[in-house]
Amino acid sequence: MDEWDRIVALNLRGPFLTCRAVAPRPRAERSGCVVTISSGAGRSISRTGVAGTQDGGGGA
Repeated sequence: MDEWDRIVALNLRGPFLTCRAVAPRPRAERSGCVVTISSGAGRSISRTGVAGTQDGGGGA
């Protein structure tokens, strides 16, 4: 479970918190956007079973 928590924190929680931190400025200016990117690795099968989290940040 520790590995799962670490990977989810890195691949999902990190981008979410970053977006939440930078979103107020474009929202206040009523202009701009926040762009997130991810690798294609999230679309393949992973030994850890958390490949989906790698792509999760790109669609957040």
